[in-house]
Amino acid sequence: MSHEVIQYLELKRIGFALQVRRNVDDAVVQAMAASLKVVGQLQPVRVRRVDNEPVVVDGELRCRAAKLLGWDEIAAIIEGRELCAAEVTQRQLISNCQRKGLTPLEIAHVMEELMRASGWNASELAAGLGFSNATVSRLLALLSLPETIQEKVQSGAVPASTAYEISKVADPVKQVAMARAAANGDLTRDDASARAKRERDCVTRTHPIVSRVKAMLDGDRSVTVCAPDLVMDSFIAVLEQLLGKARKSKAKNLELDVFVRSLRSELQPR
Repeated sequence: MSHEVIQYLELKRIGFALQVRRNVDDAVVQAMAASLKVVGQLQPVRVRRVDNEPVVVDGELRCRAAKLLGWDEIAAIIEGRELCAAEVTQRQLISNCQRKGLTPLEIAHVMEELMRASGWNASELAAGLGFSNATVSRLLALLSLPETIQEKVQSGAVPASTAYEISKVADPVKQVAMARAAANGDLTRDDASARAKRERDCVTRTHPIVSRVKAMLDGDRSVTVCAPDLVMDSFIAVLEQLLGKARKSKAKNLELDVFVRSLRSELQPR
């Protein structure tokens, strides 16, 4: 088992790359500086080498606060190997989420970036971050909302849980009206959920019921999903459930034919 070594690095040499925290508030830096002045640095920052120079992976606020205090050095742990972009983002996101330092919308944006950098799907992202699939789905849904609503979520005017329910409404104009009502205190999360359900029920009555979907993929491959009253959420849920079962079977080194037989056996009456 390797042990990480804490070193003292010159603050003037430490660089900052794009961080998962979108905005660095001067007031937050000043509050961090006040804390460092009273109790000192309780936790080292983490850096990586870029062209042999240290760049912050985790601890930008501590570095900025230490500079504000006029410190020359700061305690740091240097990553022992080069990190790809996805690994850097993953470390930053996990660290900030553990400290509850990011807003839901900031987490959603970084999740999207991490999926793009790593090639992960939503289920793999959840596993890599230690989140539930439901949590990942709710956070990513915020990114589908109009920009004006995202601004309200970021500022805290509209709770993320309410915004998630609003995202289930297909019409952006109705979404904006609901967000405005939520920001004014006239629409709760439960109200938004009920409104979204009524909208879905209305769509179901005015559109043919979908119970079978055949999705054509690259290389003459396809996936067919059959379920009563399929909508996008249930379609995704079926695929994620199948993917989860397949991953468990792979972890047990089961071959595909054995996996298929196990699926069939689950359907047999007991």
